[in-house]
Amino acid sequence: MSVSSIVISIILVAIAVAEVFVFQKNKKIKNDLVKREGEAKQKMYEMVILSELSDKMGYSLGAQNVIETVIKSLPEIIDYNTVSYMLLMPEKIIFRCYIKNPVSQNFINAVREKMLEYLSAALNADFKNIAVEETLWGTVLEAESDNQLKSFFNAPIIISNKIVGLMNVASERGGLYNEKEIAVVNGIVQQATEAVSKLQKVIES
Repeated sequence: MSVSSIVISIILVAIAVAEVFVFQKNKKIKNDLVKREGEAKQKMYEMVILSELSDKMGYSLGAQNVIETVIKSLPEIIDYNTVSYMLLMPEKIIFRCYIKNPVSQNFINAVREKMLEYLSAALNADFKNIAVEETLWGTVLEAESDNQLKSFFNAPIIISNKIVGLMNVASERGGLYNEKEIAVVNGIVQQATEAVSKLQKVIES
């Protein structure tokens, strides 16, 4: 092999190495941008909810208003069929379910049962004989739908260090929610309910 051929080979190898380096660097930059974009969306989501809550601050601010504000402000980055919440009352349990994508009554029943199971375990209580007041809103039910509850997570509603209810996000798609999305929603619910806790302390004082 001639000297010129060796030089050309070395140059080609150097170019290939440089291209790989640039590709890896660009890939890292792209991943960083995607990550920052996701974090920015989450921050915007938090700001929107906290802004709405601040507009509603007053003696009418309660757990129900807070959770419904969170539900209405759920970002599109979280896919779901239903978002529900339960509030524990002295004589009954209030169960509200927002239906984003059509589901059957069986799907709603499964969500309700999962939420009751969570509350029973968390509070070491039996809710089998307590009345559940159910209200549905959003998209109408599909009687013929055979979709099943495959993915869900619960976010406890804690006010003044006490579990007063539960929020649930559910989908017919399996393996849908990751730890990051769950942490974001749980964090938002926690921040929102802290506003109620602080308000209750002011009222008590």
